[in-house]
This record gives sequence, structure tokens and C-alpha cells, in this order.
Amino acid sequence: MRNNVHLFLILFINLSGNAQKIYGDWVKTKVEYIDSSELPNENELKYHYLRYTFESSDKYFMSLSFDNKGTALLFALNKNVLEIKNSFGYTTNSFLVSKLTRDELVLIQRGRTSFSDKDCIRLYFIKESVFQKMLPVRPSDILFINSRE
Repeated sequence: MRNNVHLFLILFINLSGNAQKIYGDWVKTKVEYIDSSELPNENELKYHYLRYTFESSDKYFMSLSFDNKGTALLFALNKNVLEIKNSFGYTTNSFLVSKLTRDELVLIQRGRTSFSDKDCIRLYFIKESVFQKMLPVRPSDILFINSRE
């Protein structure tokens, strides 16, 4: 009995740690099929900006625009499976969390029957703050320089 309690606590701590790691804004950097082949050029996901936001209130937002948070949905992270749910609590999409670190997230979108189907898509994300630091500053981004002499 005592061993079962310890096992439960270890699993709970690991799961809650993963949940905390996923909180925040993530920007897609790459997308491919599970076999590492490219998506066809017609697939808009290949070229669109995509941001996922996970909040501690179990809210999930998906946005195709950097200046819009997106529509609120619900999410649950059970072991390594991320379930996206509609406002009624029904799962509408499932992802296998392949990698989750402080700054990196790799998700495998469930195929028609499982996470190993040929139509599964692998999405690579980095934290939005890291993504923004990687963007080069162009002269047109600078509006004015204020000198304090």
C-alpha cells in the first residue's frame, strides 16, 4: 500500500511538471509527416504562422495571426497525450507529446486510427519569446532614435 502511494505521488509530480512546462505561447517552426516527408505545397499548415497558447486554467488557444490570441478551447494533458476539447468537453483533436522542454515542444497529431498512421503530422514549436528573439531587426522596424545627451 505504501509503495502504491509513492508511485502515485511520483506519477502525479511528473504529470503536473509536464503540464506546467506546456503553459505559455508556442510558435510553429516546422511541420512534416511522421515519416519526416514534406507536406504537399497545397497544405496551408506548411506555410502559415501558427501559435498555440496553453493557460493554467486548462484553456487552449490556437491562432494563425501573431496579433490575435485565437478562440478559447479546453485542453487536458494525460501522460503524454494532449487532448484538445470543445466547450462541451468533447475531444476534437489529440496529440502525442513527443518532446517537451522549457523552450521546445514537438507534437504528433493523431492520424485516422492512431499516432503511428502514415497521415500523422509532426509539429515543431518553440516558445514565442525565443522565436521573437530570433527575428532579425530591420531598419524599417526602427521608428525613431531618442538621444539622451
